[in-house]
Amino acid sequence: MYLIKKLSKGSQFSKNFLTLLSGTAISQAIPVLISPILTRLYTPENIGVFAIYFSASNVLSILVSGRYELAILLPKEDYQAKLLVWLSTLLTFIICGIFLLLLFLFKEPIAGLFNLSKTSNLIYILPFLTLTTSIFQIVSYWLNRKNDYATMATAKVWQSTGMAFVQITFSFLGDIGLIAGRLIGQIASTIYSLPQLLKRNRWKKLKFDITELKQTAVEYADFPKYSMPNNFINNMSSNLPVFLLTNFFSITSTGLFSWSSRIVQVPMGMITASMQQVFFQEASRIHNEGGNLYSLVVRTYKKLLIMAIGPYIIFGIFAPFIFKIAFGHQWEEAGVYTQYLIPWLFLAFLNSPITSIIPVLNKQKNYLIFEILILVIRFVAIFVGYKFFHSVDISIILYSSAGFLYSIFLFFYLINLAKKPQPVLN
Repeated sequence: MYLIKKLSKGSQFSKNFLTLLSGTAISQAIPVLISPILTRLYTPENIGVFAIYFSASNVLSILVSGRYELAILLPKEDYQAKLLVWLSTLLTFIICGIFLLLLFLFKEPIAGLFNLSKTSNLIYILPFLTLTTSIFQIVSYWLNRKNDYATMATAKVWQSTGMAFVQITFSFLGDIGLIAGRLIGQIASTIYSLPQLLKRNRWKKLKFDITELKQTAVEYADFPKYSMPNNFINNMSSNLPVFLLTNFFSITSTGLFSWSSRIVQVPMGMITASMQQVFFQEASRIHNEGGNLYSLVVRTYKKLLIMAIGPYIIFGIFAPFIFKIAFGHQWEEAGVYTQYLIPWLFLAFLNSPITSIIPVLNKQKNYLIFEILILVIRFVAIFVGYKFFHSVDISIILYSSAGFLYSIFLFFYLINLAKKPQPVLN
């Protein structure tokens, strides 16, 4: 409570963060509150199938837009930013359409790749999950540019409410109920956001000019060249256990793992997601004005540390007991997995918003190399646990250890990057 009062009396950065956090807190509180209900309506296997679709749509949403939406905050003029909105939206629809066509042609091989042969008919929903995820991200970056944090916060509440309602109401459908809930939640948030965007900003003055879109695509080509591979590899790296545990062990192991990380990452993720959006906007402004980012980076790290230290210590000590009481006996093992993940999740929480300075300072090339290395190391870690120890626990411990060491390296890299004066891009 003291921290909230202090932030509310602070800078505009802190006020924007609190506005976005308030809506995010409500939106993330909903899935946390219904978690004890979901674990009694669904099995670990159901959760495992949902985790695969959820992870796959998140990974694919990075590819379909070319990550041009990340550039929306950067131009000084709104006209250029609107062109980026058009460009990323157009790419999203085209690539999702191509993906749907590929599914019609190669459904079984693609389903088999993710060990989803038993539910292969559900795979047609994946392009729509990807589409809604990407569109909402694009809209969110525009609203972030316009400092419309109230709309962003409310949209997140719509998303969580729609998802929770469908997942509980249609639990008798098993996997379908979970996946449909995710889709409906995304649609609800997008439907709410779009009218707010169009009403508050004069888009009619923007003509659809293919030449201008091409010029914009070329001007911001570093985003599909470097930011997209960076984000894709980072997302793949984070979701690697979901895909590998399914193939190396079982869907049930995937369900337990995904639930173990979800219970920590969902409530703490509401802080990092809100902080990252506001931090990115503030870092872009400071950099465009020729300022130094070091002070902002240090202040943000301190705020995140104060927020995180208590919850992570509690989960690190009591996670199995908490999971057993809250979710039932069959989920106690997921609490053990959480203990394995806590050291990495703690440092990842601190670094997550700060990585926004990488596109701001145009350091995507270096970051791409880092992400490729950690992806390979994490794959090897999980594979070693499977091949030589035949143990889910060892695989998760090695995976978490790799992430922990990488996060330490990334922390010092980001600090040093913020210290150095950087040229301002046009």
